[in-house]
Amino acid sequence: MPLELRASGHARVLVTADVRSFFDNVDHRAVFRTLREFGYSTEVARLLTKLTTRNGLLPQGAPTSGVIANLVLARPVDAPTRVQAYDYLPLVLFSLFYNVYLVRRFGGTPGKLILRLQIKRTDGTAIGYREAILRYLPECLANVAGSLGMVLAAMAMTDADYFALPYHDRIAQLTALRPPWTGYATIAASVWVYSEFIVMLTNEKRRALHDFIAGTIVIVRASYAERVHAKTEGASTLSVPDA
Repeated sequence: MPLELRASGHARVLVTADVRSFFDNVDHRAVFRTLREFGYSTEVARLLTKLTTRNGLLPQGAPTSGVIANLVLARPVDAPTRVQAYDYLPLVLFSLFYNVYLVRRFGGTPGKLILRLQIKRTDGTAIGYREAILRYLPECLANVAGSLGMVLAAMAMTDADYFALPYHDRIAQLTALRPPWTGYATIAASVWVYSEFIVMLTNEKRRALHDFIAGTIVIVRASYAERVHAKTEGASTLSVPDA
């Protein structure tokens, strides 16, 4: 980066400077955001970002990297948004309440209880927080990874950019700005879901993979009438005198 300066004695001085690892510090989110600010549509900006970046960064030696880097460097520095971080926190808390606390307290989520299903330990006893957490842990990690990717993408946007976009365009831009590793997280989550179904369909007790991890089993709960009938029969048996 040559700079021509004039000293006090009117002598010209040529200073050469370089920004260390500049390309390595310009990621795909900055490129995408810059292209959008220059008026490109979401689809075009996403395509150009994929064509001009490698592993999420500007590649050294590419003829386009210098031009893109200069465009990114010329952008005004704005404060990133923190909206998404606050949006996802209540969702995480509710998810833990729904999938851990309710399962520990009542033996299942509302959907399972409506279908008269209940989660028990394999010995038939009630589950504790350990089993409830282990059952939900793989799904929770997948959800957190996906949410974290969206939060990081949102933090690369300014509040003005975030709120200026319609909902569908905002989601498209957040998806394009996600770190590259979120793609692998999505694949891992899909593999987990298919594994759950495969394991459940290949054992007699229909235990899913998370049941084997947590040491649990899903049983059909007796209805209220069946429980009353069982108690009545038990009481009648006890009241019959021996012959």
